[in-house]
Amino acid sequence: MEITYLKIIFTVLVTMIGWYITHYFNSKRDHKNKIRETKMTYLIEAYLALENVCNRYEEDLIKRFPKLEDALAKIQLFGSDEQILMAKKVIIAIGENKKTDVEELLQDIREKLRKEIGLSKTTEEIRYLRYGKLPQNV
Repeated sequence: MEITYLKIIFTVLVTMIGWYITHYFNSKRDHKNKIRETKMTYLIEAYLALENVCNRYEEDLIKRFPKLEDALAKIQLFGSDEQILMAKKVIIAIGENKKTDVEELLQDIREKLRKEIGLSKTTEEIRYLRYGKLPQNV
């Protein structure tokens, strides 16, 4: 009879420990996935904002500049080390020259995002479609 109670107690303990371990690993996985999802969301927003300011006339850029600032801040927070360095170069170039090329940064973000979501690597360059009235002095 004592052996029966010991078997029951042992079974209950093993089950409880199993639940705890499963919960622990599920929590870690969920936390990691949430961080990954948040990072991807912000980098996608940053990519779209950067792409949106490319190849624009100065009047359009002035209106879009807050989104550019936000995109560069998100990249510095969520981007890889290489992306952070590229964002800093863009910031310095804009400060010094009032303009810069963000193509390298866009390509890198696109490449990393595609890899993260399981899409194949692409060698195609980014193209921009811009529609609107040309400035008078062009």
